[in-house]
Amino acid sequence: RLQDGSQDVNAFKEAARSVLIVIFLGMAVLFPSFFFLWLVLMGAVHGSDRCPKDLDGLITWFGAIGLASLAVGLADGKLPRSSWVGLILRLILLALPWVGTSWTFHLSFQEHEVCGNFLVMLSGILWPTLVLLELLGACLLAFGVAVIVEHEMSL
Repeated sequence: RLQDGSQDVNAFKEAARSVLIVIFLGMAVLFPSFFFLWLVLMGAVHGSDRCPKDLDGLITWFGAIGLASLAVGLADGKLPRSSWVGLILRLILLALPWVGTSWTFHLSFQEHEVCGNFLVMLSGILWPTLVLLELLGACLLAFGVAVIVEHEMSL
């Protein structure tokens, strides 16, 4: 132990860093879990069987598959690669926002009333936002591949 207390400061910094990592990792699991659970509840509470497009079922299934995907992902954590089940669940999660966007924007005004304004509004915000996030992710992936190709070509 040094006289100026630098060892204590370094130990405190390391402990604070560890606590922040645990908080961040906890939020990385809790936020998606609460989001998917919220979707399951919104689909179950605000659903209507009279809706010609099964918006409530789509939201509920998206939440349930998201929760299952999180559970499989946590179980796959010790494996060297993701399982086939996890891959299939993630592919389904990628496809459902496109279906939801199509269904939401192909409802007539009379069907809005039948499905419920809250559910139509939720679908009108949720699905296009997820589609835009998917497109942004695809653009970022393409940019990353372009950077790697450019680096390879410069060698």
